[in-house]
Amino acid sequence: MRPSRPPSRRRIRLGALLAAALAVTTVMQGGGAAGAGPAPAGTPAAPPAGARSHTLPLITGDTVRVWQLPGGKRGAVLEPGPGRAGTQAITTDRNGSLSVVPLDAWALLQSGRLDTALFDIDTLEAQGLRNGGELPLIVDYPSSGARSLTAATVPEGLENSHRLESIGAIAGTADRAGAVDLWKDLTAESGPAAATARTTLSGGVSRVWLDRMVKASLDRSVPQIGAPEAWQAGYDGKGVKVAVLDTGVDPTHPDVKDALVESRNFTPDADAVDHYGHGTHVAATVAGSGAASGGRLKGVAPGAQILNGKVLADRGGGQASWIIEGMEWAAASGADIISMSLGGPAGRVDAGDPMVEAVDRISKDSGTLFVIASGNDSGAVSTPGVADSALTVGAVDKQDVLAAFSNFGPRLGDSALKPDITAPGVGIVAARAAGTSLGTLVGDQYTTLSGTSMATPHVAGAAALLAQQHPDWTGQQLKAALMSSAEPSSAVTAWKQGAGRADVARAVRQNVTVDGNVSFGLLPFARPYAKAERTLTYRNQGDGPVTLDLSADFARTSGGAGKAGLVLSADRIEIPAGGATDVTASFAPQSGDQGSWAGRITATAADGVRVTAAVGGVVQTPISRLSVTGTDRAGAPAAGASGWLVMNLDTDSVEYRSFDAEGRDHQDLPAGRYSVWSWIVTPGKDGGAPSLSLDPVPDLTVGEDPISLDFDARDDVRLSVVTPRSTDRRELTVGVFRTDSSGQRFLTQYFGAGAASDVYVQPGGTAVSVGNFELTSQWFLTEAGKSPADASYTYDLMFAEKRKVGQDLSYRPDSTNTATVRARYFAPGGPETAKVEHQSRMLMRPYGTYINISGRMVTLGKERTEYLTADRLVSFQDKVTVSGADGSYRTSAYDGNRSYTPGAKEDMDYFGPVVRPALDTTGTYQPYRLKDTLAVHVPEWVDGSDQHRTRAVGAYDRTAGRIYRNGELLRSGAGIWGLTATTPEKASYRMELDVDRTASWWTRSTSTRTAWTFVSERPADGVKAGIPLLSADYSLPSVRMDGTVPEGHAVPFTVGMRRPAGAPEPTVGELTVEVSYDGGTTWTAAPGERDGNRLTGAITPPKEGLGDGFVALRVKAADTEGNAFEQTVLRAVQYAAK
Repeated sequence: MRPSRPPSRRRIRLGALLAAALAVTTVMQGGGAAGAGPAPAGTPAAPPAGARSHTLPLITGDTVRVWQLPGGKRGAVLEPGPGRAGTQAITTDRNGSLSVVPLDAWALLQSGRLDTALFDIDTLEAQGLRNGGELPLIVDYPSSGARSLTAATVPEGLENSHRLESIGAIAGTADRAGAVDLWKDLTAESGPAAATARTTLSGGVSRVWLDRMVKASLDRSVPQIGAPEAWQAGYDGKGVKVAVLDTGVDPTHPDVKDALVESRNFTPDADAVDHYGHGTHVAATVAGSGAASGGRLKGVAPGAQILNGKVLADRGGGQASWIIEGMEWAAASGADIISMSLGGPAGRVDAGDPMVEAVDRISKDSGTLFVIASGNDSGAVSTPGVADSALTVGAVDKQDVLAAFSNFGPRLGDSALKPDITAPGVGIVAARAAGTSLGTLVGDQYTTLSGTSMATPHVAGAAALLAQQHPDWTGQQLKAALMSSAEPSSAVTAWKQGAGRADVARAVRQNVTVDGNVSFGLLPFARPYAKAERTLTYRNQGDGPVTLDLSADFARTSGGAGKAGLVLSADRIEIPAGGATDVTASFAPQSGDQGSWAGRITATAADGVRVTAAVGGVVQTPISRLSVTGTDRAGAPAAGASGWLVMNLDTDSVEYRSFDAEGRDHQDLPAGRYSVWSWIVTPGKDGGAPSLSLDPVPDLTVGEDPISLDFDARDDVRLSVVTPRSTDRRELTVGVFRTDSSGQRFLTQYFGAGAASDVYVQPGGTAVSVGNFELTSQWFLTEAGKSPADASYTYDLMFAEKRKVGQDLSYRPDSTNTATVRARYFAPGGPETAKVEHQSRMLMRPYGTYINISGRMVTLGKERTEYLTADRLVSFQDKVTVSGADGSYRTSAYDGNRSYTPGAKEDMDYFGPVVRPALDTTGTYQPYRLKDTLAVHVPEWVDGSDQHRTRAVGAYDRTAGRIYRNGELLRSGAGIWGLTATTPEKASYRMELDVDRTASWWTRSTSTRTAWTFVSERPADGVKAGIPLLSADYSLPSVRMDGTVPEGHAVPFTVGMRRPAGAPEPTVGELTVEVSYDGGTTWTAAPGERDGNRLTGAITPPKEGLGDGFVALRVKAADTEGNAFEQTVLRAVQYAAK
């Protein structure tokens, strides 16, 4: 990409704010060059003990397998759904947050038709969808189409559907098979390729959301907002209905049982009762009688009636559709006020949200007032509290100091003022639901909680008092009165408190209001800035005229004093009885006034009336227009799944952009340093595979002048690898990595499996001036004409263009940049389990948190040569899976992170004998003692190479661990893994670990018994003292790939004793090896010679028909310090005819 293009193509470059890596993963067939050079061997690089994985469902019918490594890195692999083989995906890692978007969903996502949460890994995990579960969805139709929807309009594959009338949508669920059908119905295509350019959905559907999980976000606090004065004036909320949409209400609690008039359950739970403890506390804050405290702990409106809508389940969370149904029910049931102490993530009004839409529509249609919590993240106001019509509540403590957790504005998407008001939300004592323990308990009937969840019912109760006083008022009139009468704090700006802390005493006492706050929102950059005006309407509900004196306090909240100010059209107004008067507030920013502004307009009368309106606005900094064009390799405008990124190197912001039908787009940017790149997909000819063109612009300085960049895929150069041995290319990943100016923030983006037959990159450019930049390509190639499972040699390569893209993008692996590994994949179940299995190979660079994972097949019982990139900044980690005949997962062999040295050669064995429990060789899980805690982690399955390990899993594994102190049992459980509390004095300890695997597909090391004896006492304070455990390593070099040794012939062995990685080598005294050929009934000493801590000898299994066909081993050892070890392994290897 480049600025508007002179003959030599390029560039302005954009520096980025996040570390960014864009990678294009493609699975391809085709001729490679010739294969590998000499080879180097690997040096272990402190590997973790292994990775964990789980799957998550996508709306496309695909699943994502997510890997988690102990060091914090994660990886994600798209597993295409039925009929979607070869589906590509774009994977993004932004500062550790992952998303995976199939390529045929990208254009729909960018056009706003699909909710970003549908592809966000953290959100899907929080939804409880790991390893299965139905995907909850909300399918939106234009206008209010749900009111006329019939069963025939429900998309194929959407089950358990029900209408959400208020927003014209249908909620339902889709399992994996249903999601495949649903995706076909939504895209009206039979396969993924034809759908990549779609920007609209079929069947009249306008948008699909994830039905997100939302969670639950009085003795001094009630008087704090002036409720007793309102009571004295005769208002306690009598005749007013307040719906509490929460975790339910305990109908037996003395404080709320008489106020509760109706209940409805919208969750899958059995009843509408509060089994969590949140909803009862909220309901009592609104309308509790205080009966359980002798009347002392009353709610704000003790005469109000409570409608209990259980929309959050017994663990405190609920789906958006449950909450919308609760809103609809509450309004239909005559609720005057709906209190919602709940919230989701930060809300954006420019992104669409079904809960926000429902709040605004129901408010308008019913006149109900929604009182909603702002959220407790110390960040932007959460959804649905961002809704325009909602009275959004922040929290203060009992001294009116803003709570540290209370969310604040500006509102995301338009920089509007939110929250609207605050109320007490710290240390609130109210009713405790029976059987719950949420919060700090105060006797049997009460508990103490903090949060904007607690502030919200204070305001809902205050609204009930006003509704009793003014039964003809709408919800928006109640909102205006409460905001007008609030008590502002001079300690914080309107962005954090809105109008201020609720003062219901003043609201009841005075008859003058102003219609809400004054929000200028974002004032766009212009030369000069345009003047902004807002109208304030002051209303007099009294029976006599009122004269008000007006004053404005409005200033920039950061960056020093601004030049502009707020100008009112009048500083004194008179409002007739029952009338209204308008005042115009004008704000004309000047050059240099950029930034956030806040303040208030105060109107006072001689009789003590005071009406306040908060004011806020954001003056946009100077911007310049960045215009881009995209052209594919055929000369057509870039379209469909093509797109581009722009990142700010200084502010941690990133924009994902698409090209229009003409291949054009633009983005207005403040002055600063940026990074940009594009990806352009060119359709294949005659239905062939598409190609991908990647064009990075690492550094771009934006000033006052407009900039044009031309992304022309025809100028790009094809990436290629020329191998010494003939190969076919199977996978390719191309990545762009860019750090921000601090080097701490990053973005990683990958195009996933099956992306393109060819990948092109724009070469050249200058080295970056700040931060770091890399373009990496990762390759998996196999012996030409052979499948990965049958290949006798393979290549796993990664090349990096550092700080800039070079001119030569053809790579040649040889002995200067690769290592050679002899990889042996032993069959753990003998000849009958020598079969094709799955291997995942993770390749990692040192930056970011995301790992790229390459999946391929290997054949157990086979040896092959593997050529791997040798670079200290490239590390590998492998996992080989053993599965059942039906493809079900059974067990795996993991290794740790390994880097390789150029020219080295190494052997790498998977499932090689002897498999047994063993201590960590990497330093990740070194056993230690800290004060009076023992920390010991022993994986149950470690192969003979000590390079691969895993924990016991499945019903076929049985483990039992015991730890004794001075002969008395200290702890028992499944395995030896974790922390054990002990006493300080010096003592003798014995650990025992029994492991059994009863599975037909695992015939080696079926039963092991291991015991360790050691002495330990409390170390000095703060010292992690290593525990001097012993571990046995086994070498049987004559074992064949099917896991057998020849019968009747000598089988050499070596057994060596060691301590965990990093610990001093032991001095071993006793070391014996015994052998059994009858399953451990009889044992014979194995002859051998000692060499330090090793014993080397040979055993001779009997002829066929003698013994049980297997060799069992027993090792006993003790060092000179009194630490002992004993291990028995049954069926360590099988003996068979030569």
